Amino acid sequence: MIASLFATAFLLPLGGSPALADPPPAFSVTADPPPATSAVLDPPPVISAVLDPPPVISAVLDPPPVISAVLDPPPVISVSLDPPPAVPVVADPPPAISVSLDDGVRRAAPGSESVYTLRIVNQGATALEGVTLAQTLPSSLIFVSADAGGRVQEGKVSWTVDVPAKRETVVHLSVRVGVVAAGETPNLATTACARRGGGPVLVCATDIDTLVPEKRSPRWLLPVSLLAGGGLAVGVFLVRRRRHRRRRQVL
Repeated sequence: MIASLFATAFLLPLGGSPALADPPPAFSVTADPPPATSAVLDPPPVISAVLDPPPVISAVLDPPPVISAVLDPPPVISVSLDPPPAVPVVADPPPAISVSLDDGVRRAAPGSESVYTLRIVNQGATALEGVTLAQTLPSSLIFVSADAGGRVQEGKVSWTVDVPAKRETVVHLSVRVGVVAAGETPNLATTACARRGGGPVLVCATDIDTLVPEKRSPRWLLPVSLLAGGGLAVGVFLVRRRRHRRRRQVL
């Protein structure tokens, strides 16, 4: 082993093997195509960058984009106002009608009968159906009869009638005037009104007559009248008797 090392060392300078260059030559090798290099890091590195100050990103689109969204189903939107807004209510205008009431007299005496004529006129272009007419009955009036299905209830007489457009409807009420004592009101008033169904009163009319109080004789008048009549009869009898006696004496 020592001999081999010695021989090698001795022979190399003499040209037995090429000598090594000092420094060694530079060389490079290029592979065509280059080899594919892949490296997988497990776990992968987390890369984080913090910019101080952060960048301001601004973008201006010209023209600006149109954004449209359609929701299916559409959302239900509910708005509650507190207090709720006042909603004006527009009422239908009242029908154009007129009412008249008359019994044809101005003075009424106890025991007399009167016939009231109640007339309703529809001046509008629409027929009126189910119109209620009601006439009051004061204590001085006694119900006798009513035409057109009139009925008495709670101190009044009522009818239900239809009134064509631009026409009139007429009903009648017959009454008798009761006894009116001295000191009571000298006027006899009765009022008739018209309404549709259970709605408000549309129009009214009133008739007023002057009552003639019943004339009552004083209590003493009857006995005095009887005595006066009796005395007159006795006087007539006596005068006739005296005349008869005179005629007999002359004969």
